[in-house]
Amino acid sequence: MVHRSADSRLLANLISHEKEYTNQLQSLLNLSHASFNSLSAYAASSPPPASQVILAVAGSLSNVDNALRLYAAAVEEWTKYLKELKDLEDEVGNVMRDREILVTRLLKASKSTPKPSSNRDSLMFSSSPPASSSTLPGPMSANKKLQTAQAELQACEAHLAKKELELDGKRSSAIRDGLRIRFRALGQCGWRWSEIGKEVEVVLGFGEQGSAYYLVVSRLIRFLLPCQYTLNHLQQNSTTVHHPTCHQLLHRNLLPRLGLLLEVLHQSIRQLPTSTQTLKLPRARLLHHHLPCTSQFLRLTRSTI
Repeated sequence: MVHRSADSRLLANLISHEKEYTNQLQSLLNLSHASFNSLSAYAASSPPPASQVILAVAGSLSNVDNALRLYAAAVEEWTKYLKELKDLEDEVGNVMRDREILVTRLLKASKSTPKPSSNRDSLMFSSSPPASSSTLPGPMSANKKLQTAQAELQACEAHLAKKELELDGKRSSAIRDGLRIRFRALGQCGWRWSEIGKEVEVVLGFGEQGSAYYLVVSRLIRFLLPCQYTLNHLQQNSTTVHHPTCHQLLHRNLLPRLGLLLEVLHQSIRQLPTSTQTLKLPRARLLHHHLPCTSQFLRLTRSTI
């Protein structure tokens, strides 16, 4: 494996700016909350029906902030992935520095190995007194140092290869999963803002002919989402569907939601134009397209109640 030196300065720069971006989003949410409180306070001093309209719009602005808050949390989660990646890159960098030290140590150990003496040298110095073992390194001691340095370097190489493989996987998962979380939240935030804007247009009486369609859809989805989340939870724990806890979950969450959903549905359908030409979808197709979990919900409740 070709070792690539880890330089995390660019990654650290990205993390720093993403953190600053998250802080700015939080500051924006704080200012927006203060603006929401001011608008609500102004509505209290306004006579009806202006006060009712202002309060309805203020509630929509609160929903806008909630959608943006979810996106800010997704950006923070993305930054968390980047921090974990940087920690692993720093760890790989430390291992590579240890490897350089071990390579230098191995080079010194290989140079300190005594050379075998020739017969001429042995005859020349045969009359000289023998040197003590404490002054001249013996071949056994030098070989032991060389073997130790080789073993340490081999262990470091194996550890480095393992960490580099882990880093490659972490880099791929951090980019893929982190960006998926961020941009999914961005799409949901944008969709929610668009729907809230259309709802407010209908409340103010400036909506187009097909705006009632969006009002119905947004109301339905608003009540269906908790049901869908609960259905997903029950499906993931399908082995405990008949557990008493599931019955409590159905009675306390899904069934009241279904009753409220039907009531909202009847009220909203009356707001639709009688001519299907002014709608982007016919009524039957509207219900079929935007209520995919209703039949699934009814089947589940019949099988568990």
